[in-house]
Amino acid sequence: MIRGSENANGLKFIITTHNPLFFNVLFNELSLAQKKDSTLMLSRLDDGTFSLETKNGNSNKSFSYHLYLKQTLEQAIAADKIERYHFTLLRNLYEKTSNFLGYPRWSELLPDDQQLYLNRIIQFTSHSTLSSEAIAEPSPQEKQTVKLLLEHLRDNYSYWQEDGPNA
Repeated sequence: MIRGSENANGLKFIITTHNPLFFNVLFNELSLAQKKDSTLMLSRLDDGTFSLETKNGNSNKSFSYHLYLKQTLEQAIAADKIERYHFTLLRNLYEKTSNFLGYPRWSELLPDDQQLYLNRIIQFTSHSTLSSEAIAEPSPQEKQTVKLLLEHLRDNYSYWQEDGPNA
């Protein structure tokens, strides 16, 4: 019905969803990839106002939590603001990526030559149960490990590289 009425009397539709699967069905069925600026994301800003951002792409560019994790880690690395909880985010990103790619264990994505060592670091920093071990500021070596592991995941497991506001 929507596809058939696109040009009829200038009729336009606004469809909202929070469901990535439904979004992808609409995106593909309505050929939105070929219609520039046809897909918008409504975001609430810190001051309580809202903004609409153009999202050219399927739900992977708008809804995917793994991309949010990646972006959060990249921002922390760029600002040199890595804290202990970033290891938990990194592990979560490795888990989601390994699950998507069909690996039985996330640790299989770690660099081969340091797999055991890096697995222990991530396990320790993301699952520490003693409050005396909870130091927010990681050591410079630990910060470098976060950067190394994020770069390894991005460079070796098909995270696309893009420029622009929707990257």
